[in-house]
Amino acid sequence: MQALRPTTIFPCYAAADREIAGRIAEFVERGADARVFLEEGGIRPGEDLLSKAREARAADVALILFSRESVPPRWGRAHWEAPLVTEPAQEAVRMGFVKCDDCMPPKVLRPCFDLSEQLSRGLRELKRWIRRRVESFHSPVRATNPEMEWLGVAIADRPGVETVNSAERAFEFADAFRDDFDEVFRLSCGPRSLY
Repeated sequence: MQALRPTTIFPCYAAADREIAGRIAEFVERGADARVFLEEGGIRPGEDLLSKAREARAADVALILFSRESVPPRWGRAHWEAPLVTEPAQEAVRMGFVKCDDCMPPKVLRPCFDLSEQLSRGLRELKRWIRRRVESFHSPVRATNPEMEWLGVAIADRPGVETVNSAERAFEFADAFRDDFDEVFRLSCGPRSLY
């Protein structure tokens, strides 16, 4: 079976949002087998978010970063619908929308990942969406208890770190965060240790 090429991602962002765009790029490149065109995605003088979104359609996934710096105060649907909805749909380009601060992007644009309140959770949801690019992009978000959230940060966001001692907790974690991994294998050692 031939390996899939990495997903190409083109984030569109204002200069003031360069730091958050960099964090997104680092996170998804590390955990989603993706190649992010970070430098190309910055809005240059004479460009706006919509012209950059049109340029981004050369990638598999375009991420539109909404912020007070990138979204104009008055933005009618007739202005943004073609570059953000109609044209990408015609070209089969996946569009993801990221809310970086307290700005108000159009509510009909989905999926929209909110990084303004809980950055780690928003980044994980974004990574999961990218990993499922070939499958359905509209799966429900599961609520997790605080301990499982901690395990998600410790294990799913930092592969290779050993933090789970209990088989019960490990299986619970595997069920809660299975979308963050290519495969999940359960090995039960009974009363014995893996070592």
